[in-house]
Amino acid sequence: MNYGSDRKSALQAKSDAQKIAFAPVMFQAAMALRDLGILKCLNEEDGKLTIDEIATKLKLPVYGVKVLLEAALSLELVYVKDDRFYLTKTGWHVEYDELTRVNMDFTQDVNYLGMHALTDSVRTGKPEGLKVFGNWKTVYEGLSQLPSKVQQSWFAFDHFYSDYAFPEIMPLVFRNSPSRIMDVGGNTGKFAMKCLEYQGHLITVYELSGSLFFGTCDKLQSEIEKDLNSICIILDIKRVNTIDLTGAHLIRQIVDRIHDKGNYMLLSHLDIPGDNDKARMRMFLEDMGIPEIVGPDLIFNDTDHALEWAEDTLIRQAMSEERGEKEALALKSIMVFRDLDSAQLGIVQQYLEPVSFQKGDIIIKEGDPAEEIYFILSGHVSVLAETGEGSGERRLATFAEGVFFGDMAILEDEPRSATVRAKTDTRLLMMSKKDFQKLSETEPLLANRMLLGMARELSHRLRLTTAEVRTLAE
Repeated sequence: MNYGSDRKSALQAKSDAQKIAFAPVMFQAAMALRDLGILKCLNEEDGKLTIDEIATKLKLPVYGVKVLLEAALSLELVYVKDDRFYLTKTGWHVEYDELTRVNMDFTQDVNYLGMHALTDSVRTGKPEGLKVFGNWKTVYEGLSQLPSKVQQSWFAFDHFYSDYAFPEIMPLVFRNSPSRIMDVGGNTGKFAMKCLEYQGHLITVYELSGSLFFGTCDKLQSEIEKDLNSICIILDIKRVNTIDLTGAHLIRQIVDRIHDKGNYMLLSHLDIPGDNDKARMRMFLEDMGIPEIVGPDLIFNDTDHALEWAEDTLIRQAMSEERGEKEALALKSIMVFRDLDSAQLGIVQQYLEPVSFQKGDIIIKEGDPAEEIYFILSGHVSVLAETGEGSGERRLATFAEGVFFGDMAILEDEPRSATVRAKTDTRLLMMSKKDFQKLSETEPLLANRMLLGMARELSHRLRLTTAEVRTLAE
């Protein structure tokens, strides 16, 4: 394309102008070549056909075929050698390429007649060409009333471009874990379906039937192992008629396995009014403790309600993950964790619990057992010590965002040496001594990096204290 200059010769410009003049005619010729099967015939026969042979095969008048092939030569859809015609690459794309077919059908069926009114539309600012289909203000009002062929071409065009975009756009749509998505237009529901498909792998439904005993439950357990990454696994037992002792034990193992992954197992159709077999099955499972370990809130009358709960859970988890990402960013502001990468922050985050205190609240009490270390996300805290003379407390320090305190909990097994009070409303992250020990066992290098960060900060505080003592001595 050349937008910045005009370097064509006069002859070339005149030639291009003629292409514009006859473009609608040549477009219709290309449509006829495709729809009458001439291009397809040439491809299937690998060319080598004369005009008469093409006309005979397709049962078309020779003159009509001749006229169209002359146009095809100008369009470079075919070439001719020794009076025999061959399909070009461009001709192949007009016949077989999905993009080209969708665009040509859309132009022909949806746009062609209405484009006659383009001049009037520009003048009035209204879709004047739409009147060829109906008296609507916009085409969307009349989509359901368009002629069948026009509808097909409209939706084929719409879906072609959106379908190819879905795989690339879905990760972007769900990147920030939205709790609600609006489908503007939504005339086909396809976008909504793609959203469900994208997240649908996180919910798995097993429709069981017959008897659940050792053999069938063992097979079920093997299948569920493949889906343990699903957040919610639903067992629909509507068509199950009996469960024996070994089957019940294996169901317990399945539930435990799912829970070990931090996921949920749901039961549906355990209670069916008037079904005595289901009532006996329910009593048997209660004796085996199945409803208790599944959780009474995760047993549903039907699968639709189980799916609704599962979808709501996905939304809540998505929102929780978004908050988790924000907390991970907040961790970066704490000096101890400043050198950790995102993966390491994610691991540390599993061992931290968010806690909040209002202004004046006691966070740590002098003399209490030291069980937790705290990291300040927002707010200010004061470190206080008893004077020993019964005259109250003395402020030793004030800490703000990005600082930790209570570190002696993981460094030595001694009671708290000072009291810490919230000077303002304060948000903290808390790590217990037990959780730090777990971190040290599972991720020793990460725990050491955390200790190194704490040591650097304590060294910095010691230098500040030394400088203050010198100043006082002077």
